[in-house]
Amino acid sequence: MKKFAAVMILISLLVCNVYAGGASESPENYPTKPITLYVGAKAGGGTDVLVRILAPEMEKILGQSINIVNKEGGAGTLGNLEVVNARGDGYTIGVLTDFETIGNLLSGSNIGYTKDSMKFIGSVNASTNVLILGKDFAGERTMNGFVEYCKSHPGNVTVATSSAAQRMVMQSLASEADINFTCVPFSGGPESLNALLGGQVDAGFLAPSLSIQAEENGCTTIACASHERFSLLPDIPTMVECGYDVINNETTRIFFVPADTPDYVVQKLESALREASDTDDFKASLERVNEMYSFKTAAEATEAFNEKYTAIESLIEEYPELLGN
Repeated sequence: MKKFAAVMILISLLVCNVYAGGASESPENYPTKPITLYVGAKAGGGTDVLVRILAPEMEKILGQSINIVNKEGGAGTLGNLEVVNARGDGYTIGVLTDFETIGNLLSGSNIGYTKDSMKFIGSVNASTNVLILGKDFAGERTMNGFVEYCKSHPGNVTVATSSAAQRMVMQSLASEADINFTCVPFSGGPESLNALLGGQVDAGFLAPSLSIQAEENGCTTIACASHERFSLLPDIPTMVECGYDVINNETTRIFFVPADTPDYVVQKLESALREASDTDDFKASLERVNEMYSFKTAAEATEAFNEKYTAIESLIEEYPELLGN
């Protein structure tokens, strides 16, 4: 009787597990219930807009609703924590920005997770920053001209920046080209642009969306800091093309899940992300916010993230002040 009772208890537990969602763990059935997607940024921001465009298409592909939750705070950390601390069953996913997340991970603070706490699904976009010379810049108006002018006027050239990520890339350029210039911090891109147009700085490291306005006011865009040409500015060379192997400033938003999530779940989500994003409508929506479509698989996104992490880690070890705001 004891053996029979033990068997019945085991069977009951197995049945309960199936009805509680155990069946959803199989590759054939996933997903069987709604998915929660955490955005570690405010509603209406660039990341939030991108996710809300993609989510309805992913819902059609996966056959389940995706509930978007904005968990703003800690430069994305609060939203990321919700994901890494969740059960790795594919029903809690998140989206992060690579430069922002790497800065948090290397900050020296205990943020509650490491890069090994996450497993990447893939990424769909790329944005970058461009170096723009003011209308009164006295040197040759090319990337090499900027470098040569900085060499002949060490420390005197001023460059407007508005984030730690931008200053990391500019320090990477300074180290690579063996030059010295002064980064002048501003609270945002529009403020940096105003300083450039007003002649308060010699150059600006700005988002591509601001380059058109700058060009209309006599400024010159000389290079972008991604390792491939930015599709919205196809005639602008990269810094790498010009001979300066800077940290890749191709900023991406990466979808991720807890590290213990099964691979079949990642593969299913990766496939849905690819299909949902590879449409003319989505690509056009990215162009409207001056970003380009650039799909990376889970493996590609992981490799790119790790390469950037290593490069930034080395830079911060030499210049720890770059982590300041």
